[in-house]
Amino acid sequence: MEGIIAGGGGLLHRAVTLKAGMKKLPPKYNMIAIPLVLSTMMSFIISGVSTSGALGNVDGFFQKWMYGWGFSWVIAFPTVLLLFPVVRKIVGVFVEPPGPVR
Repeated sequence: MEGIIAGGGGLLHRAVTLKAGMKKLPPKYNMIAIPLVLSTMMSFIISGVSTSGALGNVDGFFQKWMYGWGFSWVIAFPTVLLLFPVVRKIVGVFVEPPGPVR
């Protein structure tokens, strides 16, 4: 379901309702949402591989992995937030910016 709602700064934007009844966040939240999801997924995978490599299949593996994941995410999220603008500039040196969305 779509509708027009007031956005930040008096601008209007189209609100899209997700299947669960929640409205999508406006585009300005991409700069937080992308690093949040990226750091969560990457730290989950990397901590699992690292924990498995270091400990093997031991009793309490899952609990140790979850502890390692939580600890690594606390470092990963702010790091991605800080590096995201730098990475965009570096990539912009050798990749054309996207064209207008149709």
